[in-house]
Amino acid sequence: MIDEHNDIFDSKIRLHDRHRFEIKLDLELPPSHTVYELESYFFVPRALNIGPSTYTKEDFYNNNQRYIRFKTPKISLSKLCDPGLSTSPLNRVRENLSRILSGSKDPGLVNLAYDEFKLLGCVIRGEIRDHVKIFMAGLETYTPLPGETGRRMFIGEGLGSFLADLKYLSGRINALKTDVMDPVVPVKLKETFNFFDEYLSLITEEYLTSLLETMRRSAAALADFKALEEELAALVISQSQYRAAMNYPSVLKEGENNEVIIYRRGVLKKFISSVLYLKPELEEWRTLTQVVFGLAA
Repeated sequence: MIDEHNDIFDSKIRLHDRHRFEIKLDLELPPSHTVYELESYFFVPRALNIGPSTYTKEDFYNNNQRYIRFKTPKISLSKLCDPGLSTSPLNRVRENLSRILSGSKDPGLVNLAYDEFKLLGCVIRGEIRDHVKIFMAGLETYTPLPGETGRRMFIGEGLGSFLADLKYLSGRINALKTDVMDPVVPVKLKETFNFFDEYLSLITEEYLTSLLETMRRSAAALADFKALEEELAALVISQSQYRAAMNYPSVLKEGENNEVIIYRRGVLKKFISSVLYLKPELEEWRTLTQVVFGLAA
C-alpha cells in the first residue's frame, strides 16, 4: 500500500480485489467551501498496452465508482457511555427511544434513531480497530528487558482498560434491548438494532481474534499477560455463542464453510457505514431487509 501525506489531504492507494484498486483521499475543507475540483493523473506503463484505442475515455469513466463520505467521528469507548456527552450516538439513541416510548408522534424521531444506530456502529468499529492496531504493534515487538516496565505497563494496563471499556459498552447496548423490543417501537428500528447488534458482535470477534493470535505468537507476551490472553479468548468465544443464541445468520456451523459469515459481514458493514455517505442511492434498510428475507427463504 502506498501512503502519501501533505498539508492538503491524505491519500491512500491499495488493492480492492483481484481486478480493482482503490484510491482514498481525506480532504480537510473549510466550512466556507461547498464546491471543489480534484484532478487526478494516472501514469500507466507502456507494456500494459493501455491507450485511447484499447481503453476509451467512456470505458474509463464507466468503470469508475465514486463515493463521498464523512470521516468517522472519534469518540472513545468510555466517552460513548458518558451520560453527560450530548454528542454520543448512544445517548442520542436512548433519548430518541425514550421520546418514542413516551408516545411522541414525531415522524423524524424514527429516522434520527435509525441514523444514530448506524453512526454508533461506525464509531465503535473505528475505536476497536484503532486500539487493536496499537496493541498488535506493541505485541509484535514485545521483548521487554529486565527492569523495563514501560512497555509492560502500556500493554498490560492499556489492554486491560480497553477490554473493561468494551465490556461496559456492551452492557449499555444490551440494556437498550428492552426499550427497542417494546411494541411501541417501529419495526424499522427493531430490525436496525438487530443489524447493528450482529455487526458489533462480528467486528468484536474479528478484531479480538487477530489480537489474540498476535499475543499467542509472542512467548514473552503470553508469559506476562496470561490472564489477559484468557480474557481475550473468552470474549472471542462468547461472540459466536451470543449470535447463535440470538439466531443471527452469521454463525459458523460444523461442516460448512464461512462464506455466509463473510457475505453477511460485508452486507452489514455496507448498511452501517452508509450513514457516512452524502448521497445514498438506495434505501439501505429496505434493501438489507429484502436480502435477509431472501437468505431465509
